[in-house]
Amino acid sequence: MVRLPLFAHADKVVHGLMYMVLAAVFCYDLGKRPASHGPVRHLWAWLLPTLYGGALELLQQYCFPPRTGDWLDWAADAAGAIAGCYLLLYVRTWTTRH
Repeated sequence: MVRLPLFAHADKVVHGLMYMVLAAVFCYDLGKRPASHGPVRHLWAWLLPTLYGGALELLQQYCFPPRTGDWLDWAADAAGAIAGCYLLLYVRTWTTRH
């Protein structure tokens, strides 16, 4: 059975959402450590999932035929990761004000 996506590039949206959650969890966890600094924490929370997504795309391309790596998937991973960092920052700022 072949399933058609809901819309064009729906998989990119899924990649972005998954990595948004992953980066938000990283950022939240790193924020609980007393020695972590805000900008550095956000950099690591973005960088680690982005590198992880790139490594998975390379593994798909070179180690698991017939799967192929897609650089647009990796770009969606990176965009989702940065969105997750900013989302957590926004939620933290909003909850501390209210």
